[in-house]
Amino acid sequence: MLTRISKLVLLALLVGTLTSCAQFHEWFNQPNDQTYSSEEGAQQKEVTYEQATYKKADRPPPSRPRLRKECIEHNGQKTCGYDCKQSGGEVKCASSSEQRCVVAPSGQVLCGYDCVTTTHSAKCGKYLYDNCVADMSGNIRCGNNCYVREDDGQVVCGK
Repeated sequence: MLTRISKLVLLALLVGTLTSCAQFHEWFNQPNDQTYSSEEGAQQKEVTYEQATYKKADRPPPSRPRLRKECIEHNGQKTCGYDCKQSGGEVKCASSSEQRCVVAPSGQVLCGYDCVTTTHSAKCGKYLYDNCVADMSGNIRCGNNCYVREDDGQVVCGK
């Protein structure tokens, strides 16, 4: 007798659980209904679902579009590449369209990924996913996921 009652109780609990799951599933998958009138005046129903959420990237996309290859002639020599810069007697071009070139305060031309220039120096990353960050004193570090620590203002890069 006791096992029959316990079986009935378990069955009732199972049915109750399944019913609540089915109600949640119906509620969760309900579209947002909006009605509007078409040109003929007939009522139509537009069904829209909530927009999917995507995880944001850990850093924004490149700020500039990819560049075209170009050639610069200086002192009889032709230099070809991307984002070519000239300073004094030096001309340099980046080797790929994702790289950029900057002129450092010293007049030296540097090319690489995610270049940063401060008042007294400039630096570019060597690898595609490097990012360069400068601290308040103008020290620049390039590497993987670099950032300035809030507590002491030092630049820290991942491995």
